[in-house]
Amino acid sequence: RIIWEKRMDCLRYTIKNFNAILAIIVLPLCSHTTNAAGITYGCSNPSGYIESCTLQELFDGGYFEVERLLFSNWQFVSSSYTTPTAPNPSSMIIEIFDSASIDDWIGSIGDGPGFRFIDEDGINGAEYREFTYSFEVSALDSNQQLTSNSLLIGGFGGAADAEGFLEVNELVSDSLDNELGSKNIFADPPFIQPIPMKEFDIIEFLPQSLISIETQLSEIGDSTNDPSDSRYMSRYWQRYGYTVVPIPPAFLLFGTGLLALAGISRRKKAAKLLQGRSY
Repeated sequence: RIIWEKRMDCLRYTIKNFNAILAIIVLPLCSHTTNAAGITYGCSNPSGYIESCTLQELFDGGYFEVERLLFSNWQFVSSSYTTPTAPNPSSMIIEIFDSASIDDWIGSIGDGPGFRFIDEDGINGAEYREFTYSFEVSALDSNQQLTSNSLLIGGFGGAADAEGFLEVNELVSDSLDNELGSKNIFADPPFIQPIPMKEFDIIEFLPQSLISIETQLSEIGDSTNDPSDSRYMSRYWQRYGYTVVPIPPAFLLFGTGLLALAGISRRKKAAKLLQGRSY
């Protein structure tokens, strides 16, 4: 009898606090809308008015978060060059944007939050420069998962008659290092219209809680070796589409059961009130 009474007390408490329990179930669904603005950690914000990091700061342990997506584990992979100086991660800047801000800048090309990569260094004449780095993107909410990754050329420059090739290649893998796909964008000078270029590329994949990206930026000079022929990939955009995973069926059944219990309790109370009034 004591055990039965304790069970009934627990049931009555559950019904009484149904709204709070329902909030606990629903809250994770709403959490992806929080923290829309980018937050950086271990970065000096070199852009000033936009949350940003240098690539070197990220290599040194910095990271950032935007729309509950975490960009971390930044690693320098390799570089090769014939320029007088090596590519400098301290002059490469990552500016963080939420989905709405990217839409304002470039329109609805791609999907999701991400960042803009800025590097004003370039090459002259027949010089060559290549830089490769890697990082991870993970969802901070258990019900939120990544579904796409896109690249877009945001700007390039150089002499009007310069020849050469500017290119970004990316390899995307899952948490088990299985390849999910690759992307390629490029601008093929001379910088005279029409410019042969592939300015946008996207891959879509089954929902993932974590993806790894390896990015290779290449700037290739021409054969004339004219030092006045400068060219550079000044910036490109990265976007990371995500989805909110539906509530698991077990939670739905749990919530439905609580609603049914609440309804039974209300009917019993109403019946008691009517019974009391009949006397």
